[in-house]
Amino acid sequence: MTYQQEQAAKLKVSLPRLPRYRFERNGYDRFHGYDYTPADGTIVHKTQPHSAPKNGTFGQCYIMDTDGQFIGLVDESSLTRVPR
Repeated sequence: MTYQQEQAAKLKVSLPRLPRYRFERNGYDRFHGYDYTPADGTIVHKTQPHSAPKNGTFGQCYIMDTDGQFIGLVDESSLTRVPR
């Protein structure tokens, strides 16, 4: 098993325990129509890519979908915590 496959397997196991957020465009996300920006109402998780600036820097954070696929950088004010 390669390192990438091992990390993907670990992520799949931890996904159900991660906090979930509902994405609704807010702030800069309303003005920037990036290809990777998810649709409003999409359930996402915050993620922290290796060697990237810490989430919360300049009010931005990295997100991934509920399958563990990396989406991109969005405004933190666009995320609302969803209770389990």
